[in-house]
Amino acid sequence: MTCGCVTKLNVTYYSDPPGASLYQGNQMMGYCPTTLIYDVSYDDRMNGYKLLQGTQVKWVSGASAKIDQLKATIESFTTYRQFTFMRPSDIEGYETDAKFGIEVQKVRLMGQQVQTQQDANLWQKYSTMVTQNSTVNLKTNCTSNVIGETVFTNCI
Repeated sequence: MTCGCVTKLNVTYYSDPPGASLYQGNQMMGYCPTTLIYDVSYDDRMNGYKLLQGTQVKWVSGASAKIDQLKATIESFTTYRQFTFMRPSDIEGYETDAKFGIEVQKVRLMGQQVQTQQDANLWQKYSTMVTQNSTVNLKTNCTSNVIGETVFTNCI
């Protein structure tokens, strides 16, 4: 049973080991794991699946894996799917690929730490602003007079 309201499909692509470059066609989409968001058409909803074309990964060692077509089911209770590319075992360089995957994870963690610090700084600025504004005496006793089509307001 499909949901007529599903309009997006989130597919997270993993690689084993992590850190492979994800491509759709000739365009690099990021390093695995990465999530891509696809539009879901009316026909996709009626079929109960979306066909995803031409996805591949490439590890730094030169190893690669490819799928020509992925059939992602569309269900009413979730719009999240995942797919894992397995590195071919007959190609040398697994250790290099695994080390690169660790470095990709480190860079992502550092980026998350920077974002967390920026969020904390923004929250601190907001809190300071609220505290400063709470000590200002706001005028709350106002009277208004209408003269013709103009309203005059006086606050003390």
